[in-house]
Amino acid sequence: MKKILTILSVALAMLAASCTQLEKTVVSTGKSIAPVPVFSGLSATYVPATLYIDGNEVDTSLVYHFFAAVKLNDSDVSIAVASKDDQKTNTVTATAVTVNSLLVSRGFENGAQVKVTFVLRAGLSANANTGFIDSEEKLEMNFVVKAAGDDLKYFADYSDYTEVSKWSVIGKITSTGNDWNSDEGMKTNGVAHVCEGLELKSGDQFKFRFEGKWDTNIGAEGGDDPTILTLGTEYPGAGGGKNLAVAEDGKYDLFVIRDSTKTEAEAKPEDYVFKVVAHYDNPYKDWTPSAEWGVIGKITSTGNDWNKDEPMTSNGTWWVCRNLELKSADEFKFRKDAGWTVNIGCNADEATAATLATLLEGKQDGKNIKVSEDGKYDLLINPTENVYEVCVAGTVPVFE
Repeated sequence: MKKILTILSVALAMLAASCTQLEKTVVSTGKSIAPVPVFSGLSATYVPATLYIDGNEVDTSLVYHFFAAVKLNDSDVSIAVASKDDQKTNTVTATAVTVNSLLVSRGFENGAQVKVTFVLRAGLSANANTGFIDSEEKLEMNFVVKAAGDDLKYFADYSDYTEVSKWSVIGKITSTGNDWNSDEGMKTNGVAHVCEGLELKSGDQFKFRFEGKWDTNIGAEGGDDPTILTLGTEYPGAGGGKNLAVAEDGKYDLFVIRDSTKTEAEAKPEDYVFKVVAHYDNPYKDWTPSAEWGVIGKITSTGNDWNKDEPMTSNGTWWVCRNLELKSADEFKFRKDAGWTVNIGCNADEATAATLATLLEGKQDGKNIKVSEDGKYDLLINPTENVYEVCVAGTVPVFE
């Protein structure tokens, strides 16, 4: 039986010609059709859902498809999982990194084994706060939790954060003399906003606010005031919520991230998440371009088809190709002087997905190297020691 839930007045307002707030309305249970997915890991192709309100079919361009967790081990839940919905190809994808963050935020500790049951959910927003319908088909996957902040140490290099943000940090901040009377600036890439390298004491408290005013401000849900944040964990934004604090003195990067399906004008505090991570200096800040080594491969994002070298920078010992967008189907190797006389691949019997942030033994004429998930990566090689490393872009490599 198809699962039909109430569509709130916000959804109807999106469809109506008038912006007038209307009473709650119910999806026509006799007509609505759930999405039909074919799962392949955290990716699915689907037959789109058909939603009706008051007997009228909803414009399909307004229907958003995404993964939702409905069970963690034996516990029933209902949690939207951030997904990328491509309506042109009827495909939707999520990432294991996102799921891992979800599990950490639910209290699962490092090393915990969790069976997650997913459905494909369709609604009129990415968080389904206007109602939704779930697929009858389910996907079960097992995850081993990696505690946020333990494995990935991000350094401050937000090269795509090019605009001054309307969001800021306000609070009692000893290092800047802020006493709830001035704003610490943030910059943005259009969706995420960051205040980088802010020195905080464990006794400091802060919140986020919009346009330097208290009309729109974000703090934490719940009763703890202040709420001591777990580094690397994404927290749901709460309008007028509790003050925030860190457990230890240090330098931090503070983020506010908007639901990308909402415009800035549409978004409310609950359409944001926030997080705090430790600040690490950029390990590559003094490195210089070097053509001695390059990355060669089948790389979708750059059109590389084993016919050109992706540029690298070097400190004389290590070379790095920064912020390279890779698909899980891409393959690559390292080579010297844009030729094949000296080239290093993985020391395995076949093309192998690299273990991230780990020194891996290279091999002359070795097999191709891959990544397990789509994303942006930093690719490093130390040819003298015959080792290479693949890191999530912006994370501190292990040689540091």
